[in-house]
Amino acid sequence: MATGTLTVWCPSGLANRLRVLVSGLAIAEASGRAFRMLWPSTPACGAAFGELLVNDWPVLDVEKMDPAWQARWLENLSVRKRPNPLSDPRLDLAFGTSWWILPPSDPEKSAARARCAQLLAGLEPVPPIRERVAAFQARHFRSTMIGVHLRRGDFVRYRPESAGNTGEALAELDRFLAESPDAGIFLCTDDAPVDHEGRHVGREGVRELLRARYGARIVPSAARSVDRRTVQGVQDALLDLLLLRATQVVVGTAESAFSSLAIFGRSIPHVLVSGSTPEYRRRVRRARLSGAYWIVIGIARMLYGERMAFSLASQRLSGLKGRSMGRVRDALRRAMTVRAARPR
Repeated sequence: MATGTLTVWCPSGLANRLRVLVSGLAIAEASGRAFRMLWPSTPACGAAFGELLVNDWPVLDVEKMDPAWQARWLENLSVRKRPNPLSDPRLDLAFGTSWWILPPSDPEKSAARARCAQLLAGLEPVPPIRERVAAFQARHFRSTMIGVHLRRGDFVRYRPESAGNTGEALAELDRFLAESPDAGIFLCTDDAPVDHEGRHVGREGVRELLRARYGARIVPSAARSVDRRTVQGVQDALLDLLLLRATQVVVGTAESAFSSLAIFGRSIPHVLVSGSTPEYRRRVRRARLSGAYWIVIGIARMLYGERMAFSLASQRLSGLKGRSMGRVRDALRRAMTVRAARPR
């Protein structure tokens, strides 16, 4: 019998929502709370839960993101500020997040991850998506398939240290193909001229590059749209995720929730690769020369309780205001004072 409630919400994309959902369900079970997830329509995910899955889970579709939910979600970007339902004395908890809701230490964390894997493996897509998955596998999959997910879209702007990973991905593919020369390659990517926010990011030509290199063994995704603002785009993303989870090897993109879900709870060979764009490499080089690189990463870790890439740390800090921005300025002054005092 539940002794409290756990209510969560996530304004981010499909993969982020699914990891919040399954971990929220798992941690609510472990803490004896009744669970509910709010599923708002946002530019990152324009499909309702019922348009994707038929699981009888307590998910409430809502038409838009409440400003108060957005504020609470921003607050919980910090690991330190995110409640731990297993130890929090409050019976009723409500917060927004895009991350796993897991206890910080073992053995509770291991048990929760195992339950998350069970729930994720039990996803039941709506019949049209289920039928498309089965038909695609029957027509295109070989006995051994390597799943490739190269994340582009808004990653080109927000996570350039991960989006520029084509060379690394090709090297890993070659390595896996040397071990399984008859394998097919299932490729999914959101490489497109604009991202889901309608911003121009440029198109790399990932599909053409891999087709030219690997020929007929390449099986491109059947996605009709990469626009996550639309129902069709999100349904196609779920199709790709389910097909990736049906492959025997995965080459994915570092920092991508989508790639992480493709391998979560599965004991298969996999690698998540990162790289960097030329513009990002120049930016990092300037930051290292000025001494700002480790200062930015260190301040972000102080504020958010976790190590993050320089690009994400910079993005988070640039959006701070008020008291938090004051803390950043104080920390910068201290860091620069220490740096200036070091012997040359």
